Amino acid sequence: MKAEPSPIVSGLQTEEQAASHDRWFRAKVQASIDDPRPNVPHDRVMADMRALIARRSEKTKDDSMMDLKKNLIGCLIFPIAPVAVIYLTFALCSDIWAENFYTPGEDGGEVEPMLALLIIPLLLVIVASLLAGLTGLSRWITRRFEPGAWWRWLLAIPRLVLAAVALFLFLLSSGFLMGDTLGPFRHWQVACAWAACAATVSAFLVQQFSRLKE
Repeated sequence: MKAEPSPIVSGLQTEEQAASHDRWFRAKVQASIDDPRPNVPHDRVMADMRALIARRSEKTKDDSMMDLKKNLIGCLIFPIAPVAVIYLTFALCSDIWAENFYTPGEDGGEVEPMLALLIIPLLLVIVASLLAGLTGLSRWITRRFEPGAWWRWLLAIPRLVLAAVALFLFLLSSGFLMGDTLGPFRHWQVACAWAACAATVSAFLVQQFSRLKE
């Protein structure tokens, strides 16, 4: 009975012999995989592979849920919270603002509140979209290319500019709608509006600082 050739390819063999041994070895491996008889080492390896795939699938689901939570919290911090504070300030301080700024029949008496209540919130939503785009771009580039710290510093420049613009617009609108920006000790409404603004600005700064470190 002719002995089966060895799968070990010697340096003295020709290319035809090496190719023949390679085909034989692949056929034996495939036959071992397709063999319905119990194969303890193979079954153990396959079980370990299934367990590993299951763990990776669970980890992927957990990561997806964590990313979803982070995105929702990020949307709540900016732009939802600043826009909500702007309308809260208007609801609390509308009488104070009307007393200090509004003159019936004066040109611009309706335009300024419209700017503070409609245009600036719309601009905040646009800035939030740009910041979210920077965050997504930074994460994608980091995962795919691993560029290093210089990429983080490069994206920090437009992020800081957009964050400064967002803070300026938010404080401009909120301060205007307070009616008496320097009167938190004279009006409890202004004090509440300042407290809401401070909490919103603090959360926004913490969020953007964490984005810079990613």
